Order: sequence, then structure tokens, then C-alpha cells
Amino acid sequence: MLKQDRLLQDQLLRLGTVEISLSQSEELFRAYVETANDMVYTVDLAGVMTYVNSYGQKLLGCREDEILGHSCLNFVAPAYREITAQAFDNLIKTGELRDFNFVLQPRAGGEIHLEVNGKLLYRKGELVGGMGIGRDISERKRIEKQLQMFSRAVESAYDSAVITDLRGEVLYANPAAGRIFSWHSGVLAGRSAEIFYPERRQTQWLIQQAIAGGWSGEVVCSRCNGERFPALVSVGPIYDEKNNPTAVSFITRDITQQKQIEAELASKNIELERASRLKSEFLANMSHELRTPLTAILGFSSILKQQIFGALNPKQQLYTHQINQSGQHLLSLINDVLDLSKVEAGRMRLEVSPIAINELCEDALALMSEQAEARKIKIRYTMQPHLPYLMADELRVRQMLLNLLANAVKFSKEETEIGLDVTMQATEVHMTVWDNGIGIPEDKQHLLFKPFQQIDGSLSRCHEGTGLGLALTRRLAELHSGTVEVKSSEGQGSHFTIRLPFNANLSNDVGGYDM
Repeated sequence: MLKQDRLLQDQLLRLGTVEISLSQSEELFRAYVETANDMVYTVDLAGVMTYVNSYGQKLLGCREDEILGHSCLNFVAPAYREITAQAFDNLIKTGELRDFNFVLQPRAGGEIHLEVNGKLLYRKGELVGGMGIGRDISERKRIEKQLQMFSRAVESAYDSAVITDLRGEVLYANPAAGRIFSWHSGVLAGRSAEIFYPERRQTQWLIQQAIAGGWSGEVVCSRCNGERFPALVSVGPIYDEKNNPTAVSFITRDITQQKQIEAELASKNIELERASRLKSEFLANMSHELRTPLTAILGFSSILKQQIFGALNPKQQLYTHQINQSGQHLLSLINDVLDLSKVEAGRMRLEVSPIAINELCEDALALMSEQAEARKIKIRYTMQPHLPYLMADELRVRQMLLNLLANAVKFSKEETEIGLDVTMQATEVHMTVWDNGIGIPEDKQHLLFKPFQQIDGSLSRCHEGTGLGLALTRRLAELHSGTVEVKSSEGQGSHFTIRLPFNANLSNDVGGYDM
């Protein structure tokens, strides 16, 4: 409460104890109360309202005739009526009431917290009642409630909260500060914040950062017993009413456990990377070992098909053809495994050279024409004219296109269409293979580019494959500083786009060495 307001209240209260004439009393009384920003009222010995100023009428939301003649308790919130009645009794007995708080219940609006000072009212030496001056402290109560909530939150916080002056002397420390730094929080007040850090100069540096606007980062802190630990510290300024920094807040979180977990995860990641590398090397080596006997199978089956050493009967010709076809399919699978293993093991070597994109696409379409014709599928091809040369590995780019075209044929119905559209977008070439086939559900698309994943993973799936083609295609694109994107809806077909920069900064030896 402001000093001048307190003086005004004391002057008003003294009027009730001085024996003066009624006209003089009313004249002085009204002169004061009409300029007051407080509720001024009088009651008789029964607590009935005998006077209320205009400010009081405004607080209660009532006219004067709706207030006078009624008990003052009628305007008090029910929960406060008993203590208000006791306070009035104490006023009658002691002659004074100081800083009594209660709640008014106005006709409209929310409750109003009132702080009242009162004295007895005499007339011609006879006690006739009491006079009270009440100040609306609702806003103060609201702020006090917020401060209490803030205080409880800080007291129960998991992180250390310390407030120091600008010299670093501790003004406040919550219980968590004592727990984290192994000090009794009650003995921290008055100590220097330097006890929290192994380097004494660190405290002043943090204060300087706080005054400059605030800082947050990782530091090394020290416990009471000298043990050091990593912590995340946030410092910030606390301003006075003139917006000048007057104190500094230190919020500290012990991240010892977090650091331990990070170290364990890093160790596990190293182990996983090593295991993955060994797996890739194993697959690569096994693929070589499998190709050796397979080459013999393909070679001898090809010789048998040519009937160089004698004629074959129809059944023998069929069996020889099936052996050769199965061998070719197995060789394709082994090549995919070998290529993927090379990429994952960092052993893929790119032979970079300028590529005429149109010739490359036409070669890929020619290789796919037999498979497409077998299922009566038409291939549509469009290409933007005058495309520049593409700096890439021609074999690997053709391999990517063939993988996508083969999938388009495989997952399309007979007598339908697929297509290849080639365009230039900024500094990239976009090669989009599309089909009107079965499409891919949105919730399964994240599996497309993972090795050995099939969208239909059941034993009864209609389309054979290892799930390596798309995974290998994306990895080959990434080796060229590009990527592969997909747009698809179930039953609506799919669009796969290979995006490659025309002039990526590629090294011929991407993995560091060849197989």
C-alpha cells in the first residue's frame, strides 16, 4: 500500500474517534471519502450498513439504497462471514482493526479480495458503530498466488535453481541444488557460487554471459566432496523494476547418466557398424564363392543347349533350358547381393564418364522389350530434347533403370502400359518409370528401399524376388549424390523417379578400393 494512501486512511479513521458536531463531521468525512480510491463505509453496533461511498457502491455493484439498512455480512462471501463477524466483535472490544483480509461477493462478477482497517465511531461521546476503509487487493492476491505456485514449482524442480547477486553470492538455492551439488541447501545462502565449479573464474564468466542476455551450454561442475560431473547450465539475468540486471539465475542439470548412456550407445554403434561391415564382407565373399560353381553350371547347360556333343530329345532340351534359366536367375540374385554388399562395405567402385542419356535409356528399354512383349505390355518413352551429358557410371545408371523397369513389368497386368519419362529439373536429370499396376499402400512405402523387404511378405505372394532391387537402386543413386523417390497409391500404379545431378563431384573410387 502506498504511503499517501495509508496516511489518508489514518486521517479518515481518526475522524471516527474525535467528538465533533454532526455537520462538521459529515463535511470533513465526505471531503475525504469522495477523493479516496478505497471503499469507505460505516456500520452500527449490529453491523448494519449506515454509509458507503461511491467507490464502495461500484465494488459491490449495488445502488446506495440497496446497501444501506442491510447487514454488512450480506455482502461477504459465505466462506468468510464467520471470521468477518469475529473481526467486527474484536473491533468493538479492542477499538481497532488492522489489515483484515476477507472476500466480498458483489452482485455481478467474481469475488473481490478486500483488506480493511477500521476503528470505532463515536457521536457525542457515545459509541454508535464502526468505520472501515477497504482496499481492493484482488490483483495482489492473484500475484501472490502465482508467486506461491512458482515457488512450489521451483522448490519441487528436479534441476538445481540458484539465484546469486551480480558478485556471485548465493541469494537462494532450491532443494535440488543441495542434492545435485551434495550441499545442504540451507547453508548455501551467502556462499559464493564458485563452490559449484572447479575453475573459480568460471562463475564470473557465467555472470557476464547472463548480464549480456543469457547463455546455455555444457560445463563441468564440482560437488561438495570435489567430485566433478558434466552438467547443462542455463544462466539468465533477473531485472529490477527499472529493467536493470540485479541478480542472476543459474539452472543446472546433472547429465552424468545421459553422458554414460551416450557413451554406451556410441560403443554399441561401433559394434553394430563393425558387425554390419563384417556381414557385408561375408556376403561379398560368399557371392564370389557361389559364382564359381554357378559359372560352370551355366557354361555346361549352355553347351548342352547347343547340342554340340549330340542331339537331345525334347524332354532333355526342356530340362536343359530350365537349368540354364534357373542358373541365370540365381546369378542375377547373387549379383544383386554382391553389389549391395559392396556398397554397404564401402567397396563399390564407380567408373565415371560422360553419358548420352538418350542412348542409355534406349539401351535399357531394348533390354526390357522381350519381357514386356511376353506379357503384351507397351512401353511409352518420352525425353526432353537437348539434355546435357550426365557424369556418372553408365553401367550403374543402366542397372538402376533396369531394376525399375523390371518391377514395372512385373507388377503390371498383361496388355497394359508402362513408361519412362526423362526431364531436366534445374541441375538434375529426372528419370521417372511409371506403371498402372497394383500400386503400393502408403503405410508400406517405408519398407520399399530396405534390403530383403517385400511389401507382400507372405508365403503366398504372387511376385517372386529378394527385395534387393529397390534397396540397391537407391544406394547406387546416393553414390551418385542423388536419390530415388516414389509416388504411389494402392490400385493406382506407381511412379519411381531417379534424381541425379548432371555434374556431381564424384570420385572414381567411391569406396576407397575395389573388390
